[in-house]
This record gives sequence, C-alpha cells and structure tokens, in this order.
Amino acid sequence: MAGLVKVATLAREAAVYLAGRAEPLTVTLAGAPKTAAGAPSSGAAPGPGTAAGAAPARRVSFGTVPDFTYEGQGLRLTGVTPGSPAAAAGLQAGDIVTRVPDRAIGSLRDFSDVLKTLAPGQSVPVVFTRDGQERTVTVTLAGR
Repeated sequence: MAGLVKVATLAREAAVYLAGRAEPLTVTLAGAPKTAAGAPSSGAAPGPGTAAGAAPARRVSFGTVPDFTYEGQGLRLTGVTPGSPAAAAGLQAGDIVTRVPDRAIGSLRDFSDVLKTLAPGQSVPVVFTRDGQERTVTVTLAGR
C-alpha cells in the first residue's frame, strides 16, 4: 500500500508541475529533430516535407475509440467521439471496421497507416460489420 501512495504522490506532483508550467515542453534529447530555427522540436510527429525515411504525420481526425482488447480481424470500436466524423457517419460502439477506403483493415496499426494517407475534408467509404451484417458509410474527415 505504501508503494501505491508513493506512486500517486509522484503522479500528482508531476501533474501539478506540468499544469502550472507557462513555457511549452521541448525535446532536449541528443539526436532529436530540430526546428527550422535550429531549436529542438516540440516532440510532435513530423509533418509533410520532413526528412527522407521519416514517418508521415496523421493529418486527419476520424473520431473512433478502438477496442484495444479485440483480437479478431478489423478494428472493433468501443465508441465514437461525439460530433466527430465517425459519429456523423453513424458509426457506433461494437462496429468492426474492415475497409477504409479501399484498403483492408486487419488491426489498429492498419487503420492508423491508412489515416496517414488521407487529407482533411476528404470523404471516404468505410466498410464495417454491425450485428453480423456488412455495411458501408461515407466519412468526411476533419483536420487535426
């Protein structure tokens, strides 16, 4: 029990410190990417035009809450964010996304990889299974 108290105390102190901090956090690790001005970056994912070999950043918001315990094919949802593109399209908890827009979705990683290729404002067909029936909706993606 004493160990849990120590962990909770440390977590509280860190949260209070970070919440009261006026200046933004920056990366100070050796080899961290630099901004155009030569200062360390904020740690955000690289955007378009980054160095060769860097993973592209996701530029769109879909609004789904994945089920991290699901081990089957596809991406099962535990919910959608209210007011999100997914909610507007009618997706809901329990749906299993299997294709976006024309790429098979076998896992959360597949879904994330597809989102990195899409642009804000783009409308894409999303194939999913609900109650054993395959359905298709069109989702208009929002910017992040």
